[in-house]
Amino acid sequence: METVKCMSDPYVVEINPYDLNKVPYGGTILLQLPDGLKQYSGRIVECLRKIKGDLRVVVDASPTYGACDLHLDTIEALNPDLVIHIGHNMYPRKLGFVANADKAVSKTVFIPAYSSLHIGQDMLDRLARTLLGLNARKTSILATIQHVKELPKIAEYLKTRGIEPVIPEPLFPEMERGQVLGCEYSALTTVDNIVDTHILVSGGDFHYLGALLASTKPVVKVDPYTSKITADPEARDKIIRKRYYKIMKAFDADTFGIIIGSKTGQYRPWIINALRNTLKSEGRKHIEFIIGSLTKDSLLNIDTPEIGAYIVTSCPRLPIDDFAEFHKPVLTPGEALMVLKRKLDRYLFPWF
Repeated sequence: METVKCMSDPYVVEINPYDLNKVPYGGTILLQLPDGLKQYSGRIVECLRKIKGDLRVVVDASPTYGACDLHLDTIEALNPDLVIHIGHNMYPRKLGFVANADKAVSKTVFIPAYSSLHIGQDMLDRLARTLLGLNARKTSILATIQHVKELPKIAEYLKTRGIEPVIPEPLFPEMERGQVLGCEYSALTTVDNIVDTHILVSGGDFHYLGALLASTKPVVKVDPYTSKITADPEARDKIIRKRYYKIMKAFDADTFGIIIGSKTGQYRPWIINALRNTLKSEGRKHIEFIIGSLTKDSLLNIDTPEIGAYIVTSCPRLPIDDFAEFHKPVLTPGEALMVLKRKLDRYLFPWF
């Protein structure tokens, strides 16, 4: 069954009518979009009604930060026949799901929103010159889900300039070839030891920062929105120095606060149990806290004098992006392991 293009600019959103078969006549769809796409919800609602006819479409107005955040309470309250989650593909199940997520996930259709912007010849030429200036002969090519369709074109062009491209496979089947998430860079790390550089196609600095932390090689950012090519060989060292400062401050902590996430894909027993066991074996104490959305105020509310450092097991970007200036060290699981094992030779991000 052919898909229906509900939006073609600035993102391409295509709906497969087959996916709507779960919705009876007059049924209910919950539509979830990231904040940057909520302004286009009217277009998509109209498109859904054209495909299916008379149905109720409710737009989830709460912030949606990714497929790890399906708003289970909202789904339970509304009890829709179908959830359409636009902007992301399904979150890797092995990274962690809460126990009651199966029902919500089974009725959710994940629809990526691919950018309608393309990497033009001028950007390709500048990218090649940048790579050659870094003496790169072999490079990975990575992107956020919005831009993964540009990767084969970039790869073919780099071959003509004598640079060997690699579009690596991530470790998780839910992700596309060459794709990275804010918390998942296995497509990068699996080839980090065989390439000279990494190329990341993405807007803004969020995923670029994650790629820098996950890599040991220079990362060249290609931003389709600004047409800028960013290559700062010292960028990683600047960030890593700040993170090592936090790590060193946590060395003397006797009691750690373990922050457990309750969002759909942010409950990670495999990390929580490993941390508990390691803390015990190293003679450290811990207090566990569970929360949906961790903020500076909520962390201050639970802070006690005996807690020397916190470990966030939900979203590993929170310690990096939101709590970098907190008065106590707030660590990712990888950083916590570095502290507990006293191993500083290799920076670990985001997991073990």
